[in-house]
Amino acid sequence: MARRWSGAVAVVLLFIVAPHGAHAADVAPFVGASFGAPGAFAVGGGLALGGSVSSNVHGVVELEAGTGGGKLAAGLVFLVIPGSWGMTIPHTISLRPVVQRTWNSPRGVPPGKTLFGAEIEYALAFLVKVHVGLLVYEGRSFTSWGLGVRIPLGSK
Repeated sequence: MARRWSGAVAVVLLFIVAPHGAHAADVAPFVGASFGAPGAFAVGGGLALGGSVSSNVHGVVELEAGTGGGKLAAGLVFLVIPGSWGMTIPHTISLRPVVQRTWNSPRGVPPGKTLFGAEIEYALAFLVKVHVGLLVYEGRSFTSWGLGVRIPLGSK
């Protein structure tokens, strides 16, 4: 049952974040690595949709797999203009629904669980990221967190 829900949620998330009329030139792929909970050490990648990684607002879809589980996150990324808050490099804030499945040795959650929830992420220049979220499974709540790096592979 959780597998069917995960697939349905993924399709809905992609529809929400994919801008209408987006072209191949509007997609910027990236790869990354992170450490956190419940996924422990993870590598992954994704797509910034609707513009380059320096666009003011765009969608993002990210998939990670690691020692403690796999995660699909999709949502909106808002660029905070350089110079605001006294910063001279661009930084982003993203809000994204998350589906996560645990396996092997997750941090703080038993293996074999599917978690649903939301995360907020802060990133400097879309490269160094930190996130915190609230996920639920079997009526229990779990605070997810993570630190990571992201490397854009191209942009428009």
